[in-house]
Amino acid sequence: MVYIRDMKLLLTLDKYRFLVFFIILVFLLPTFPTLTRSSAGRIGDIFLVLIMVGLSFLYLLFFNPKLQKGKVMGALIIFCTFLILISLSIFIEFEFIIVRDLFEFHKPIFILLIFFMILSLDWSDDTVNNYFIKAFKFIFIFNIVYALIEAYTGNFGNILSTFLYKNDRSILYGKATGTFGITYFFAAFMIMPTFFYLFKFLFERKSVDLILFLLSFFCIVSSQSRTVFLATAFGFVYLFFIYWSFKDFPLKKTIYTTVFTFIGTIAIFFQSILEFLSGKFPYLVLGISKLIENRGVSSSGEGSANIRYQQVLWAWENQAEIPIFGAGIGKGSGPMLESFYALYLYRYGMIGILIAIILLILNYFLSLRSFRIALENGKIDNASFFLAFSVFCFILPITSVASVITDQPKHAVLYYGLLAVMLKYTDLYSRKKYEKSSSPQ
Repeated sequence: MVYIRDMKLLLTLDKYRFLVFFIILVFLLPTFPTLTRSSAGRIGDIFLVLIMVGLSFLYLLFFNPKLQKGKVMGALIIFCTFLILISLSIFIEFEFIIVRDLFEFHKPIFILLIFFMILSLDWSDDTVNNYFIKAFKFIFIFNIVYALIEAYTGNFGNILSTFLYKNDRSILYGKATGTFGITYFFAAFMIMPTFFYLFKFLFERKSVDLILFLLSFFCIVSSQSRTVFLATAFGFVYLFFIYWSFKDFPLKKTIYTTVFTFIGTIAIFFQSILEFLSGKFPYLVLGISKLIENRGVSSSGEGSANIRYQQVLWAWENQAEIPIFGAGIGKGSGPMLESFYALYLYRYGMIGILIAIILLILNYFLSLRSFRIALENGKIDNASFFLAFSVFCFILPITSVASVITDQPKHAVLYYGLLAVMLKYTDLYSRKKYEKSSSPQ
């Protein structure tokens, strides 16, 4: 009892620093794949999830935070819905059940705990910047430096990365995977610093932000993830068409002139640029070239794009005529489902897909509202981060073609954690605005 009381006293010294420690630990803790690999998967990844669940549970136990009932009830309804959907899928496919099917229950559990932990804190302009964004800025820079060492120092980078984070597979040699160990998870994450530092540069025009923007985008290219590269390109196109509507952004004429000049330069030297990129990033360029030459995907073709398309077809063919619920987990009865569209359709049905879409729309519009609030308050880092997240959400339907990005533990901290931050941040602003309008003049 004395130990528990002392532990509680230690934790209550600073809740926010506990969260910073938690975020950095989740993103940077090595999983030692060559040492922890087994028939059940990478034990290091399972250990990471257990740490996340344990720390977030201890936080909620010791701090005993006061949570808003409405938001708690909404989260619990979604949590219970997914528990029911998973249970139904296991029951429907019970004859093919394997132990790994039961691991599906951990996803809603750790997501709910993360959401509650971050929702329990008060999120003002200062706390958002000091205890959330700064933690991610450290993670961004760490991943940039680490990924460049991993991809461009030959055997040293390969030995280091396979020891710390990624499987020792020849297909991953010379590719950037960062602290994620998987190319598309890492590349999808690097969308955030790419647009974050781009927006910071446009606001403040500091050369360091321009350099970090270019390095972040180069990390995406170095991962050679074709899906995320195309999604990022779509993000730039989206930004190009909506940039004029942001009244407070500077350098509009310069940006549009630079973009058109850049496009013209690529058009003139297209063949030379393509040959150069084919030599440096063959997996990326050849994969996109084949996709264009074949005019899309095929139900009988080879390559990752075709495989994911075939997964969707398999999930659709093995679903019920009206796929309201899931039809099984599929780990013991079919192909390994990677794409969001195949995995959610088969395991959670239309109910699961609908919930994911609602959460995505909520995140997108909350990020835009949070951006406007931060910009109005003159907080450039906050505004840039929220706006970068809006782009991340806008192109998430494309990045999700490769995998279920937001169910991955590290991404869940960003995606659902930032949702909790924005809910409290916008509530605080609304409350202050109401108090100001109702106070006597």
